[in-house]
Amino acid sequence: MTIKLFRDLNNNARVSLLLLPVWSVFWGLVYFYSPLYMRSLGLNEVDIGIVSTVNLAFAFLCHLVASPVTNKIGRKKASIIFDTLSWTVPMLIWAFSQNIWFFLVAGVVNAMCKIPLISWNCLITEDEHREKVPKIYTVITLINSGIGVFAPITGFFIAKFGLVNSMRPLYAIGGISMAAMFFARNAFVTETEAGKKMIADHDGIPMRKSVGNYLKMVFGLYRNKGFVLLAVIFIATNFIATLNVFQVIFLTEHLTYERTKISLIPFIVAVANVAIFIFAVPRLSKKKPETVLCAFALCNLASSILFLAIPEKNLIVMLAVMAANGMSNFILLSYRESVFMNAQGEHEKADMYSAVQTLTILFGIPAGYLGGILYKANPAFPFILVSMLYIIAFAASFAFSRLVRAETIKR
Repeated sequence: MTIKLFRDLNNNARVSLLLLPVWSVFWGLVYFYSPLYMRSLGLNEVDIGIVSTVNLAFAFLCHLVASPVTNKIGRKKASIIFDTLSWTVPMLIWAFSQNIWFFLVAGVVNAMCKIPLISWNCLITEDEHREKVPKIYTVITLINSGIGVFAPITGFFIAKFGLVNSMRPLYAIGGISMAAMFFARNAFVTETEAGKKMIADHDGIPMRKSVGNYLKMVFGLYRNKGFVLLAVIFIATNFIATLNVFQVIFLTEHLTYERTKISLIPFIVAVANVAIFIFAVPRLSKKKPETVLCAFALCNLASSILFLAIPEKNLIVMLAVMAANGMSNFILLSYRESVFMNAQGEHEKADMYSAVQTLTILFGIPAGYLGGILYKANPAFPFILVSMLYIIAFAASFAFSRLVRAETIKR
């Protein structure tokens, strides 16, 4: 079944997707509980926000060199080097964290993951047919969310051994497992044709000049209306993802849900997303991708409003709302990536994807700190801002859909 699902994909995508669960299972589990882990080690809401903001600030700096590095040394080499540095090292630091300084150092190192974010996305899509790209990103999102089926197991260990004692081994084992996966993947993937061309084109060009040329390209993109609209969607949804870190704190501390019940959220979302993938995605694939993106931006807006209406200690309602939130976000993120990648030229993917990520991180730097301040003032404030940002994302996706329709008519 698994092999059949990936049979029609290129080798790089097939290998990467088959090995992705090794990364997803550990990161998915620790990420979900990371706000509570930080709280248990003495960090308050503002501290958590500062950690997130510092991570994003350094991520912005890494994005400035992500595309030049990817083009100079290649997609394959950039992925193995910076995936290992940015995930294995911080996972081990998190495993032994004692206070905010450990989290700040780990966040700075983890910021380098923005380099393989560019190289890996190019590695899996550049040798693929355009019509297969939405499937790649849908499967990625499905894998990352599907790992939630293991969350109740984590909840069991947390209930038995405590949050900190359960999280430390997860971080440590996760870091080692990720390293093994990165090296296994590197053994089976090959450099893309576009990657080979970019390596040749950038041979002998100093990194400083490459970064300078890259920055000129980024700041000249304001003339590209389609890019600007897609960038707005990326910026809004990334800001939302940072603010939603406070969801688990809101549910446990404000609405008083027990941690063991909270662990059911990733499980329910995973099951719902599998159902969406089986029954809805085949039908959605027949629709225009930009139309699907627009529709699910609206669905996310509705689910964000419902989140604020969750009552205390009503497990069924809470899980239903979180499932709806997860399903709509599953489709939105899948189509956000595929719409963007398909809108770029074959040899422009690294530069353009890096550009949109650079702008996304730049505008997202204050999100963590702002979220902490808002939560401290009123636990509902961060999620009111989330709803406002979904309105912006919907407006941008609607405008992009109309732009694509107008360009199609012209042709």
